[in-house]
Amino acid sequence: MPISKSTERIWKRLNRDLTGKPSYRANKTGSSRRFIPKERCTNPDTLSFITELLPSEDKVPLRNTIYTLSCVLLDRSDCDRKLAEKFKTEYGRTHNFVHKFAQVVLPEEFDLLGTVYQSFLTEGVKNSTGSYYTERSVAQELLDSLEAKPGASFLDPCCGSGTFLILAQEMGLKICGMDSDPIAVMIAKANLILSGAKEYPDVRVIDFVNRWKSERRRFDFAATNPPWSSKTKNVYADVSSFFFMKTLSLLKSGGKLAFLMPISMLNIASHRLFREHLLATAVFLRSVSSIRNLAASKPILFLSLQKKQNPQKGFG
Repeated sequence: MPISKSTERIWKRLNRDLTGKPSYRANKTGSSRRFIPKERCTNPDTLSFITELLPSEDKVPLRNTIYTLSCVLLDRSDCDRKLAEKFKTEYGRTHNFVHKFAQVVLPEEFDLLGTVYQSFLTEGVKNSTGSYYTERSVAQELLDSLEAKPGASFLDPCCGSGTFLILAQEMGLKICGMDSDPIAVMIAKANLILSGAKEYPDVRVIDFVNRWKSERRRFDFAATNPPWSSKTKNVYADVSSFFFMKTLSLLKSGGKLAFLMPISMLNIASHRLFREHLLATAVFLRSVSSIRNLAASKPILFLSLQKKQNPQKGFG
């Protein structure tokens, strides 16, 4: 059946070919394109540094590049030396130090390691894993909404390079981080030590979707930017919904959490079960839909909630 001129114009705007299938540019999952997340670069030197570093991927495994840069940063900082040496001991067994990077000039940047890592990952990898790291200002806004007091416990179940953990540590919270990506966990540990950790960071490689039940502790607060994907085998229509509800279940009664979520969670029929469970277990504190995830290029929802004292049985 021939398509109308109006439909053809719409498809072109959506980067679709005339069969209705997404074009290569729109099919990010298979894209090998890489780009530097400029929204994370506050220092102009960061862009030139990463641009010069990117070609090294063909000669040096990425995990060794990240490990080496971590060690260089730790050596040049005034961080706790015992923690820095423990980091090197943990990762030095499985990673090689790249000596050609030992004298490199590193730009001053919040989470330089995470920005380098994001620049090396292809768009396809980031899209399929939901690995888009959160900007510092957005993470700080979510944490501020919790009104957490020093000494309280804090969880980030998909911590990435540790932005939420770093800021929570600065607020005096007792932090715990998890992520399924071993390189991200290594970066988070290095970042926390660089940011003044007083004890070795509690950040672990855990597949939260499949292993969340193994966590026996309960936390006062939680915040994160979970992966977004409709490719899920759980009862919810999106992975982010699963992260949200299971993180909520790991909070103490009255605990608070703040998440960045797809705005579709509030109005799409396939997310009805998520909304029902949410209303049964938590009280809304704040909801803002004006924040935009610049890296993922999707409108997002900032949800801040408090777990009910007596949530309905069978939920969360």
